[in-house]
Amino acid sequence: MESTSKLHNPNEWLYEMCEPDAVLTPYSPRIYRYLAKYFELKQQRPRGVVKREGMCPYCPLQVADGRHRCFYDLNTSDYAVHLMYHHGIFTTGSFCLEPTVHKLAKEYKTKTKKIRLVESVQCPYDSCGSVIKINSKQAGSKLISAYLRHVRNKHIDRRNHRRQKM
Repeated sequence: MESTSKLHNPNEWLYEMCEPDAVLTPYSPRIYRYLAKYFELKQQRPRGVVKREGMCPYCPLQVADGRHRCFYDLNTSDYAVHLMYHHGIFTTGSFCLEPTVHKLAKEYKTKTKKIRLVESVQCPYDSCGSVIKINSKQAGSKLISAYLRHVRNKHIDRRNHRRQKM
């Protein structure tokens, strides 16, 4: 086998599709990438040892500053955090429940002792019912990022760690 320096620029990204017989879940990346300098190491070691990134299957492909912005590191929690906070998908591949009640709720400011109405959603998980303030000034998935943070912290459903849905 030739050295990677002869085949590729070591700082160049190499791309691969997921295995054709792989069981795909909503969490699974369809395209992976790794740096060319890891090519030989990848051939010798099991998956997870070489730094790989997965492409989000839900975000549109974005290129800025010569970089693809829809790839996230699989060896850290970057990919998992992105899918949870932007798309509501747990690492198990299950979707978080969508809030069923969208309403105005009273927010009490303790320092100023003022009450104001804020946009909020109610958590639909059994025996929770928490009312979570959302920011209606933000667009897209950021609109309910506070709700997704609540779900991740209170109703977690991820590999190797299953907490009862409260």
